[in-house]
Amino acid sequence: TLPWGSCSWHQEAAPAEALPEDPPKDTSEALEDPWTRPAGLPPLVPAGRTIAEVFLRQAARDPERPVLADATSGVKTYRDVITGILALKPAMEALPGPYVGIMLPASVGSAILFLTALFAGKTPVILNWTAGLRNMIQGLDLLKVQQVFTARALITRLEGQGVPLQGLEERFIYLEDLAKGMPLPRKLWAKAMSWLSWAPLRQARPTDSAVVLFTSGSENVPKAVPLSHGNLLANLRDITEAIHFREDDRIVGFLPPFHSFGLTCTTLLPLLAGLRVVYHPNPMEARALSRIIFRYRCTLMVGTPTFLHAILRVSKDDQLQTLRLVVTGAEKCPEPLYETISRRWPHMVILEGYGI
Repeated sequence: TLPWGSCSWHQEAAPAEALPEDPPKDTSEALEDPWTRPAGLPPLVPAGRTIAEVFLRQAARDPERPVLADATSGVKTYRDVITGILALKPAMEALPGPYVGIMLPASVGSAILFLTALFAGKTPVILNWTAGLRNMIQGLDLLKVQQVFTARALITRLEGQGVPLQGLEERFIYLEDLAKGMPLPRKLWAKAMSWLSWAPLRQARPTDSAVVLFTSGSENVPKAVPLSHGNLLANLRDITEAIHFREDDRIVGFLPPFHSFGLTCTTLLPLLAGLRVVYHPNPMEARALSRIIFRYRCTLMVGTPTFLHAILRVSKDDQLQTLRLVVTGAEKCPEPLYETISRRWPHMVILEGYGI
């Protein structure tokens, strides 16, 4: 994975060699109100049959409410997200075929691009670059996916790590190039429409499948699994019924969106339930994540026991003091992790959501 924040439609990503392990020292924008102020609205998943419909209803509750953040893009409100979708939607609609690939880590840009695909009438196909070149190509060919949105910063870092990408380059659409080539009138139009009318988004007709993910390939080659809007919305509504979220809750998001755990809990849940999330793209950078939790005053953390254990091991007690709930899944949570939290952060609750 890559320490890369996001590629918003109006903002070019930093070059790979300039990307630090930790977020910038100056995070005052993220720590000022309204980021830490209660939203004034109870977290809930509004009525609606599609993710696009539910998102618009959530955004309309308070367009100026902050919802997404990362070290590159800073804090983004619902209106900012709407602006990004409106700006990117024409380019997405112009692509051939019903599917569009996305290969990005957890970030503001990844979340906006996922929504843009739905509003453009495309089904996003999220690539797992850890699955290997053969499996990625096999999955794309199976669905006849011709274009994949990614970032040059990500590709540069993956190539530097020896990850083979030969045969994929001709399908890549780089967000940095898309941002540079976007006409100024379109940017101005998107900004104006975010204030004047969301009609271009309300008239959208999303496909029946909300996303295509891939299995791990433990039995054979990875299988393409389409998930419906109903699949994902049912899970999200179950989560909000099972867990009491507060108006001032803030999630730290580092799980990759190519797994259903990350897509559901740290991409769609914040956007559709009205919770705030700050992203860091590399779940293995435990020290950076502990600092993000402290600086952005996160109250909720979602991850696998392996990632959570690494964060707990390198964190000082005060860095995680704001966390009230830790949700763990994807593997069995070992007893020592419970013991560590009970000893060092007795106010913190750990919720295990794993079972065979």
